[in-house]
Amino acid sequence: MTSATTPLLDDSSQLPRTGPVDDDDHNSDAPQTSLLSFRDALSLTLSIQIGSGIFLSPSLVARNIPYPPTLAIPPPILALLVWATSGLLAWTCAACYAEMGSRIPVNGGPQEYLAFCFGDLVGFLTGWVCIWGVKPCSSAVLALFVGGYVGDAVGLEKGWEGVIALGVVAVVTVVNCVGNGVSKGVSMGLLGCKIIGVGFVIFMGIWTVLTGMGMEGRGVKAMHAEGDRGSYVDALVAAMWAYSGWEVLGLVGGNIRNPGKNFPRVMNSSMSIVLALTLFANVSYFSVLGFDEVARSTTLGLIFSQHFLGRAGSVLYAVAICLSTLGTLNVKMFTAGRLTQAAAERGYLPLMMKTVARRGSSKDDDEDHSILETRHLPPIIESPNSPVRLGDGSIPM
Repeated sequence: MTSATTPLLDDSSQLPRTGPVDDDDHNSDAPQTSLLSFRDALSLTLSIQIGSGIFLSPSLVARNIPYPPTLAIPPPILALLVWATSGLLAWTCAACYAEMGSRIPVNGGPQEYLAFCFGDLVGFLTGWVCIWGVKPCSSAVLALFVGGYVGDAVGLEKGWEGVIALGVVAVVTVVNCVGNGVSKGVSMGLLGCKIIGVGFVIFMGIWTVLTGMGMEGRGVKAMHAEGDRGSYVDALVAAMWAYSGWEVLGLVGGNIRNPGKNFPRVMNSSMSIVLALTLFANVSYFSVLGFDEVARSTTLGLIFSQHFLGRAGSVLYAVAICLSTLGTLNVKMFTAGRLTQAAAERGYLPLMMKTVARRGSSKDDDEDHSILETRHLPPIIESPNSPVRLGDGSIPM
């Protein structure tokens, strides 16, 4: 097992190192506890897909549905069609990613895929942009978001949100350093909280439809100029943002047990679950609040909760958003660590960053091993008629 596929601080020094493979014998010599099963990988993907987008994007989508509609379809139905279309587009992208992940089952995701196809220069640039730009900035924003909500809830003075954010980052980092088991447990727990939050929205929407309570006066007012067809594109983009998160699975491809089978299963399962939850949640929003209220709102979850729970709904919304954000941050930390190790394995980062200090490690465990060992290469990489090409070697460090 390479350092890029070893859980941080995991006691696996006596275990033979094997590269990831694309069959039922994937990492057969590795400890099964260090690999992600189908359920673990699905939990990881859903933990980042089900986030604040399901509370924020419905307003953005509804706001970009022109009224009077350019088609002879009611605006709420048009909004649902936009959500379904964007979900299918995102599913198409996820299916392509699943194909690459099942054939190149290593940690690193786009860095590894692009390095294999176009050489080390492209992979190097991709890895550095993700490691030094995308991952830290997005994680900082999420931590500050939690800090702001906690600070407002307990009445702290301005400026304490930064301190809280640092504490959040430290806690999530420690959780991921302890090992896969703790990180997986946290992801499963926070995912359960997210599903309960979304389930509340769906349940109350169904209850409202069945009882007919509070559905009067659900009119639709103009949100755009007549014939503004270009706004449909904006609605599609806003909806696709809510479906994002499936790409994180490629960053931990080397940790997935039997990737040839589980990678596509996880992608298809997560997309079908998120698509169904999103459509049902939007139906609930329209049923309870009405299309016009959904389009006007900037805090949709808060308004929805207050509709049933009053002022207590504000607290419930804050807790739901914080838990959702923490779950997303945990997954980002988990995948960022694997991406960093994979980059060091290729020589894109100093070699010291590819080896993790494991309890009870010996000197023999620190010897270099390639991410893709030839005897374990999947069929798309290993061919008797062509040499193995792992980048062009243009970025030595």
